[in-house]
Order: sequence, then structure tokens, then C-alpha cells
Amino acid sequence: MKRILDLLPSLQKEEGAQSHTSWFQYAHSFLIHKPIMIENVKIVHDQSRTFRALAWLEGHALPGVEHHSNARAPPPRCHEGTRLQFIEFVQDWIKVPLSNQRLLWLHGPAGVGKSAILQTLAELLEKGGHLGAAVFFPSPMPADLPQSSTLSLSSRDSSSIRIWLTIAYRLATTQPAYCSYLVERVEGDPKIVEQTMEKQFEALIAEPFGQRNLADNNTCIPILIDGLDRCRGHDTQKQILRLVLGFIEKYPGSPLIWIITSRQEEHLERSFQGHVHLGERIQKLVIPVSSDEAHKDVQLFMRDSFVGFLEEYVHIKPSPWPDEKDFHLISSVASGLFIFVSAILTYIGNPLIADPISQLQTVTSIINRNRPDAQPEFVDQINPLASVHGMYTQILAKLPRSSYHVAKRILGFCLLTDGFGGWARDSTSFAQLCNILHITTNVAYSCLSQLHSLLDVPRFEDATSLPLRLYHESFASYLLDRNSSGSFYIDIEETVADLWRCHLRILVESNEPSQPIPQPSRIRLAWPLPSGDMVKEFQSDAWENARLAFFHHLLPCPTRDCAFGIHLKITSDIDKKPLVEILDKVNFSNLVDGYVCPDIPYRFIEFLRWILEEEHPLLQEKRLLFKLEMPENYRWINPRAVSFIIRSVRYAGGGCITTFEAYTDLPLLQPPVGSY
Repeated sequence: MKRILDLLPSLQKEEGAQSHTSWFQYAHSFLIHKPIMIENVKIVHDQSRTFRALAWLEGHALPGVEHHSNARAPPPRCHEGTRLQFIEFVQDWIKVPLSNQRLLWLHGPAGVGKSAILQTLAELLEKGGHLGAAVFFPSPMPADLPQSSTLSLSSRDSSSIRIWLTIAYRLATTQPAYCSYLVERVEGDPKIVEQTMEKQFEALIAEPFGQRNLADNNTCIPILIDGLDRCRGHDTQKQILRLVLGFIEKYPGSPLIWIITSRQEEHLERSFQGHVHLGERIQKLVIPVSSDEAHKDVQLFMRDSFVGFLEEYVHIKPSPWPDEKDFHLISSVASGLFIFVSAILTYIGNPLIADPISQLQTVTSIINRNRPDAQPEFVDQINPLASVHGMYTQILAKLPRSSYHVAKRILGFCLLTDGFGGWARDSTSFAQLCNILHITTNVAYSCLSQLHSLLDVPRFEDATSLPLRLYHESFASYLLDRNSSGSFYIDIEETVADLWRCHLRILVESNEPSQPIPQPSRIRLAWPLPSGDMVKEFQSDAWENARLAFFHHLLPCPTRDCAFGIHLKITSDIDKKPLVEILDKVNFSNLVDGYVCPDIPYRFIEFLRWILEEEHPLLQEKRLLFKLEMPENYRWINPRAVSFIIRSVRYAGGGCITTFEAYTDLPLLQPPVGSY
């Protein structure tokens, strides 16, 4: 507070303060040589006014959100020598005096270290005497004010309104002219804390730094806001951003410059798009998960950390440690996700365990999906990635349950490393996937709207050519681990069953009983495609891929020459009911042309063998299956066959005659070459 008082100019006398017209009122006939006069009463009153104003402001500011707050200790900060590219860029951006840019938006996926970068910048700016104010929104934001607060607020998020009071308090400690303005403003309207966010911004920021330009020098005053997406409520986040964008539009000459960090959230991106006319005043900087620079930074962080472990635990043998293959395993999996590697290193160096060697073995075993054969009883069993998984849970928890039900279907496909049937995970466009799953455009974007910090969701104009991608494989591991993801767990077998039913829908739509041949053009699209050629191409591919996977996934075990390896569960009478319903929908008159790929008929033969060899009462009850004697030799299915048909005739009194006819493209063997 002493520094504040030293900076303060003389303020207007407080009402009721003692006033003097001269030092020696009514005195005369005397002389004083070299006098030093001090107006004690005035100084006391000026100090009292400022103390009260700043104390009042401090009491209404957000607690524990500044870069040096004890509540954040130890704060995330960049490891020495890392993230230099971004730090130097921002420092240069701040120093350029003639730049028209007034807002820098640092954004990127969750966990890439945005807060650490801004913390490091705040410390560097403060050290150089250039920091205006910094607010680091915690995660999650407190929903309510402290019980001792005198505020009476009815907003949906009372705490976040205080962001401008927090910034105002910090600016008052470094800007004397602004401090004088603030004292007058607070004394004139102490109920400003109960006003709307817009009113507070106008009074505390726009008027002094926009209209009056109350800066004490010509240098820029950086205002840092970290984790805007962590401020409770999309409306509040957009409101804060809208006020800042409106300020830089209306007052381009203001000394205030803004640096805001957030995850890549759709609603924030839309807010920037709504101010596209401010293009030259806004700088966007993406912090990616994967880049050469990020990989180097991660490796530097890891090497220095392991050196620290060796210095702390001198008994570590063998040396050198760790093994290079273990080092590169972790660094390659971490990519540029700093929260991932930070969690791993924290786990390895856990002082309560004090056994980095065993901890490292546990980490590498988990990464390799293989537990160690034996672990000492004292080895910590806590998930090394608990903090990473906690972040994922927090993000997914924002989704309504109904939205996640749809998102789960989309994410499930992204977890299939080999894709499904003929659909490869990394080459199936977002629009194609949604058409396979029969999810409309609006529903697809809606259910993923909260997940842009975890997923690279193609924009609408790119959705027909680009796939949906997970930013980091640790998210996939989280979703596949029931213990970590809980209610967000994704069962791969359920995903396969869902995709298979979608392929059945495609086959049913393209095989109308009234039509002599399959008609892929009847396949319905949930996501309209921009051209007729694209529609035809998708329908053709969808039909071919459905035929490729249809019978294979009904088989209870893998077949030869097959790389799918995942099959529908049909092991109990309850599980067989879907099979009955499925076969009841099949148009057997176009079975092969419509449902089976002629180039690989063995899958269909294996399926027939299975359903004929197994006793399935439910199938017999539905009169979909009769016990038939099948020949052991299936050589009548020529490898070059283009089609074969099963004809089934049932009699009202019971019984059935089934005829198998095979057709080939060999001229000498047409018409039918076999009848059974």
C-alpha cells in the first residue's frame, strides 16, 4: 500500500475535512526564514480516501485468480527453454508500438499448456514493469460468492461479473491517474458492484481508458485473461469477449491491449467471426498438440526432469537411466500434449513412493497395454494419467446426456483403428460417417459442440472431404477404459453392433422386394451432399461396403483372410432375437446380388454353415430356418462366380424346399451350373 500512496497525486478534499485559508490566520508582524510546511490534515484525508476505495475494491475482486495468488501455487509455468517460440512472439507483439492489433487470442486443444505460457508471460511482464493486470480463471469457477461478501447479485454467474473489479483493482496499483479516477468513481457510486457487467465495464474500463485515455505514459498496458472457456456459462464467456471486441473497435487508440487464452470452443470462434471486420486489430495464435517445436519442448522437459530424479535419488541403477526406448515411447505417445507428459513425470517422481524405476515401469506397461509381471506392494496403484482423465471427464460432463448418446456413436467409429468394413477411420469424411450412422447435420454439430477442445471437427464446408479426428490418443484410451471414463465409457462391441445395424439399414433400403435388382439409389442420406455425383458415389460405396461386412459380423469367430476381428455377440437366446429380426428383413431373392460380395462368397458360406449346424429354436419358431442337409463340398461356388441365389419354397402344411443356384461369368457354363 505504501507504493500506492507514493504514486497518488493530491486528491480533492473529502467532504467535511478541515480547511485553511493560510498557515497563520490573523497573524502579522513576524518573519520565518526557509520554512518547510506540511499540510498533515490533507495528507491524512487523501490517504484515508484511497485506503477505503482500494480496500472496498479489493473486497469485491475475485480471490485467488491473479498470477501471483497463493491459491494457484505452484502455478503452471513453462519449463525453462520450452515454448520460446510462443513467448517471443507475444513479447514482440506487445513491443510493436505502431501495431493496429489490440487483441491476441491464444487458443488450442485442451492440455497443450496455454495457461503455462500466459503465466510465464505475466511473470516476465511484471518483472519488466509492463504488466497491467492478469486474471486466471480457475477450473471450475466458483458458483457462489463467499458468505462474508456484501454483494447482492442475482445473475446466473455472480462470480464472473467481478472480472472487471479485479482488473480495476490491479490497474489502480500501477496507474496513478486511473487510481484517482477510481477513487472518485467509487465514492460517487459505491453500488457499481451491483450493476450489470456492461455497466461495470463502461465505468471501470471504457470511460477511463477509452474516452479519457488515463494512461500515465505512452506504452501499452497488457491485460491478460487466461481460460476464458472456464468462466461459467457460454453466455458470460461471449459477453466478456463481446465487451472487449467492442472496446477495441470503438477505441483503437487506447493503451490497453488484450491477451486472451481459451480452448478451441465453437461459441468463442463464432464470436470472433461476428467481428470479422476487426481483422487487422485481432491476432490469432494456435497452440497445436503436434508440431516439431512441441515435440522438442516435450523431450527437453522430460530430459531435465529425469536428470532431476537422478540427482534426488542417487541410488538409481543402472545408469544411464531411463532406457532410450522407454524415453522415446513416452515422448512419442505424449506428442505435444504437455498435460500428458506432466502427469507422467509427476507420477514417476512421486516423493511418497520414492521409486522412479518402478513407477517408470508401470507407466511403460500401461502404455503398452501390459501390466508388469510383478510389482512391489508399495508401488502406487493410482492411475498415472488421473489428471488427464479428470480433464476429459470435466469436458464431457458439459454435454447433456442425450447429446452424448449421439456423440458416443460418432466417437465409437473414431476408436476403431482399422475402421469398419471398407470404411477406414482416417479417410471416411465426417459427412460420410454421419450418413452411415444416419445422423443429420444439425444433430451432429450440436452433439459435438462442447468437444472442440478434444476433437478436430471439420467445418461444414470441409465435412465432405475431411474426417473427424481426435487430437490425442490418450482421449481414445480414456474412452475405452471403463474405470477411467465411467459413464462415458464406450464399448467397442456396442459400436460394431451399431455400425452393423446401420449397414443392414443400407442393405434393406437398397433391396426392395418389388425390384429385381438392388438399387443403391434408394439409400437415404441424413447429411445432404452438395452434388449428384457425390450422392451416387456415396450410395454405391455404402452398398458395396455393407455387402462386404454384412455376413462377416454375424459369424461367432474370425474367418480366414479377414482382418476385422470383431463380431456381434449372438451367444444366448436373448442375443439371437436381433438375428431373427435381421433375417426376417432380408430379401432372399436378391441375396447375393444385394447382400453378399461375389468375390468373397466364403463368408456367406461360413455363415450358412454356422446357422445350419447350430440349433436355433428362435429361428425355427419364426420359420426362418429349417434343418437342411448341406453338401460338405462347396466347390460349386466358383471363385470367379458373379452371383448365386437361394430360392426357398415353403408349404402351408409345413416343410420347405430350398434350391441353390450358382451363376458364373464363364460362357460355357451358363445357365445354372448347380442345383441342390
